[in-house]
Amino acid sequence: MRINVSGYWCCQIFGWGLFGLVNVLFARIYGQEITGKLITRILMAVTVGIVVTHLLRNIIIERKWLMLSAEKIIIRLFVSIVAAIFIYSLSLVSLFEWFNLSEMNREIRAPFISRVIRLAFSKSIIFIIWILAYYAYYVYQYFQKTKTRGS
Repeated sequence: MRINVSGYWCCQIFGWGLFGLVNVLFARIYGQEITGKLITRILMAVTVGIVVTHLLRNIIIERKWLMLSAEKIIIRLFVSIVAAIFIYSLSLVSLFEWFNLSEMNREIRAPFISRVIRLAFSKSIIFIIWILAYYAYYVYQYFQKTKTRGS
């Protein structure tokens, strides 16, 4: 039996999977021990990333932003990316708290909101790359459909 997975889901799984692997690689490079706790944190980051970016994609599709001109979409995308980054960071820090997966002891840990903001800034490039890749994928799909109809 053949499972048909869309190009979008292949890109989502590949991209976030690569993100997870890069995190493991950097942990090794910087001498961090690869523990079950670390792997759980990375799996949570990948899962939350897939969920948040998928929700962002749904908003883009439902509101038909793909059809808007660049002038009309820039502010909308900026606000939605900032919101997605904040939701991602808030969700991840909350999960780490609930499951006691924080990298530091409670006594020396930064305040909750500080950790959310720090994570948001450190992961913002991932979401910017995601949105650019998503639009590139959409433009590619659009031109493929146009080329097929023109043939």
